[in-house]
Amino acid sequence: MQDDGKAKDRKAKEAKKDMIVSSSSLIKQNGSAGATAKRGPPLSADIQARIGRKLLEVYDEVLSQPVPDRFLQLLNALDEKTKPQSPATDKKSDGS
Repeated sequence: MQDDGKAKDRKAKEAKKDMIVSSSSLIKQNGSAGATAKRGPPLSADIQARIGRKLLEVYDEVLSQPVPDRFLQLLNALDEKTKPQSPATDKKSDGS
């Protein structure tokens, strides 16, 4: 049962990391975090890289924190709801 908790913890950490990467990509595409942000002079690549490294340092601390029990319970409940109920259910979703 503890291995299952570790797997859920790993899954949650991966999800957090994916969100960070997605946010970073979105900011790079749009040039800012907010749609209404005023544009100032563009930041140099060096400054952008330093900001990125600092953000990763901050979020790395968050990633190393344990996932709250309530979140693990919610993930388990979601997994239970998304599991196929019977082999007949699998055949229907395959289109067979």
